[in-house]
Amino acid sequence: MAGSGCTGNGTACDTATGNILTCQAAGGCSTWVQTSDCVAQQLVCSTAAGAPACLCAPNSTGDLYVDSVNGSDAVTAGLRPTGVADPAGCRFGTLTYALSQVTTGHQVIATGAGGSGMTFTSGSSLTNSETFPLNVPADVALTTSDAPLNPARYTIVVNSGGLGVTLADGAELSGFTVAAGAGVTTPVALATCTAGSVLVDTVAMTGMMSGAITVHGVQASGTCAATVLSFTPTGLSGSGVRHVSTGASTITGSTFVSNTRGIHQTAGTVTVASGTTITASTGRGVLVDPGNGTAATFFATGLTVQTSSAAGIGLIPVTGATVTATLDNCTLTGNGRGNPIASGVEISGAVTATLTGVTATGNSRAGLQVGGGTVTVVGGAFDANGPPSSSVPGVSGGMEVIGGTVTITGPTTAGGNNQNGVAQAGGTITAADLTTGRNQVAGVAIVGGSFSGDRLVSSNNRGRGVHVLLGNSPGMALTNVRLTDPTLSLNTLQGMDVQAPSILSPVVGLHGIVSVTDNGLVTGSLGTAASGLRFAGGTVTLGGNVGDKVDVAGNGLFGIHLAGAQVTMTAAAVHENGMVIAGFPIGGGLAVTPETGVAMNVSGGEISRNNGYGVVVSRAPALAGGQNSLLLTGADIHDNPLNGVRVAPPPAGYGLPNGPVAASFNSLSIHHNDATGVYLENTNGGGTAVALTTNDIFKNGTTGVITPVGGLEIHNQISLGTFAGNKLHDNAGHQMRVQQNVTVDLSSPTGGTCGARNNEFYCYGPGAMGLQVMGAPGLVTAGNNGWHNDPAQSGTDYSVGVLPSPWTECTPSPSPRVCMP
Repeated sequence: MAGSGCTGNGTACDTATGNILTCQAAGGCSTWVQTSDCVAQQLVCSTAAGAPACLCAPNSTGDLYVDSVNGSDAVTAGLRPTGVADPAGCRFGTLTYALSQVTTGHQVIATGAGGSGMTFTSGSSLTNSETFPLNVPADVALTTSDAPLNPARYTIVVNSGGLGVTLADGAELSGFTVAAGAGVTTPVALATCTAGSVLVDTVAMTGMMSGAITVHGVQASGTCAATVLSFTPTGLSGSGVRHVSTGASTITGSTFVSNTRGIHQTAGTVTVASGTTITASTGRGVLVDPGNGTAATFFATGLTVQTSSAAGIGLIPVTGATVTATLDNCTLTGNGRGNPIASGVEISGAVTATLTGVTATGNSRAGLQVGGGTVTVVGGAFDANGPPSSSVPGVSGGMEVIGGTVTITGPTTAGGNNQNGVAQAGGTITAADLTTGRNQVAGVAIVGGSFSGDRLVSSNNRGRGVHVLLGNSPGMALTNVRLTDPTLSLNTLQGMDVQAPSILSPVVGLHGIVSVTDNGLVTGSLGTAASGLRFAGGTVTLGGNVGDKVDVAGNGLFGIHLAGAQVTMTAAAVHENGMVIAGFPIGGGLAVTPETGVAMNVSGGEISRNNGYGVVVSRAPALAGGQNSLLLTGADIHDNPLNGVRVAPPPAGYGLPNGPVAASFNSLSIHHNDATGVYLENTNGGGTAVALTTNDIFKNGTTGVITPVGGLEIHNQISLGTFAGNKLHDNAGHQMRVQQNVTVDLSSPTGGTCGARNNEFYCYGPGAMGLQVMGAPGLVTAGNNGWHNDPAQSGTDYSVGVLPSPWTECTPSPSPRVCMP
């Protein structure tokens, strides 16, 4: 102790102060005098080097500090570093040495970085050269002294070997930037684990994006479970996180930028928690592709994947492997940069995936692309995706389904896409509450597979609301489409268009509350105006179930166009369709133009107030057995500005085909149409065969201004089949007229007697007749009918051209006649 007596001239350590004492003589006595202040230097007096000297203090905490600039691993020379924090010379010089000395439960802490930061690396010219890999023992943390952690200040540059930092069970890596240096000549993982649980927290990684060496960031293999927090890998030529472990890893609050892949998973379970963003990957942002016999599970909440060159998220197991995935409130934006085949989410193979509240916008091909597996979409938005628009459906869209099973539930949108909202080329889609609007081609485009939609809203698309288009390949799977309570409105072309060749027969059904309104409203050109519904192939059922209500209104050309489908339509309200161009009404309610004979059964409903015709039939070939192909029955056809029913060559400019017609009109109520109620003319493309039974034709013709024949006109030679039980009355002008030199038998087929099937002609105005014949006498036979007068009067009830014999007049019913006001 200083001041106490001593002998000789030696040195000693002061046990009280920790400083160096020297034995000095003064006044004949020798005493201990302090000659070195170790404490002031943050050192302690020690005899570890032999003589007492100011050396590094013993490490009492177990935490080891490392300083690559001021520290040293020379523990047997100089200050004898012990890894204490201060002074700087007592810190170790390398992480390698500190990690070899640290004990379980303690930390290796990098410290002392100045304004330019601190680097730990290897090199022959370095005093403190690291040896890679850096092996972090079990339950040891490799970290820095910054609070908060700042990876920009401490950098580990891996210059050799295939591994950077290895983490044993319970190990932690935090606060560093780990980079691949120029000395790396083989693929490398900058941080790895093989077993147990490890933590990577607030770490940045980078390296080799421009080189040929693959550099991964965090790699979990074996059975390791990694927890990755606030991780920022940038410019890695491999994956930011590569999970090949059977364990379960978690990634939270991390930012991946410009790596080949953000996350690559081949096994085990990966959970990505909220706040993680993957940007500008040169491959897929996330790739889950387990190998044969392997299962992988991927969960992501609040994950954002944007501007990847390939797909944002790819769930693509190889044959024999499976993937289970959940994407919850994830965002996929702008993926597929320069790659037209890349989508926001890409799924194929044995995948079971649930997407809840996913937003996928601006992706190159589709927001969601499904080639297989079982996918459930719960809500979300798949908008503004796809390459520049194309007229071909099925190319891409908000969602593209090529195979597998897709179930869409909850309010889900697929709108504003550069091609289609939903594009289907295979597989099965079951959708509820799906809205597809403002797409450049179609809301829903189907070229294969099965689609079932409940409450589908497909509106404001620049093409069709729903487009079913099948090619000529006999190997293509048949398409089944069923829509319940759909709304198809304001589309530039048809609300729904079904096109299929004869070798395929899609089955299409529209049921429930069906609303098809305001489609095809392109003004100024008749040829561009489209119908509400167009069926040109397959088997179609429109309405017919209990509670069905079909409303087809306000569409551009026709409400419904039957152009080649086998159709059963029940109780539709077809009204206010067609357009007025240059002051003239065009289009109408129902157009019939099939190329070949297909059964079309249209019953009930109302066809009214259309701009143009109620019904136009310009081609309807007979069925294979010779039967009439069109059966129109039980409908109420009224208040159309042109004919209620027109069977004739198509009006000029309508773009409708011409051909043979075989049609039956039964139990129709045809009234208050401005032109002739029923107009029949032989079509130019073949014979016209028409049967009229129990129809009530009245109050047509609008005072005879448009035509002098208000009820029924046969314009030229047709084949008139059954003509029985019809009532023609109270029409303006003549009730019926047969034009020049037409041979026709209007006699009711009742075996020469009157009865329920005889026709009735009555209530004709002044100067008009029940039946006017314009041709030579003897060509028209009209026995077994009832007339306004009893007995009938030639020149009043019928013209002199009607064949008088055989002749039976039926008692007027009702009698006397009661005419409408």
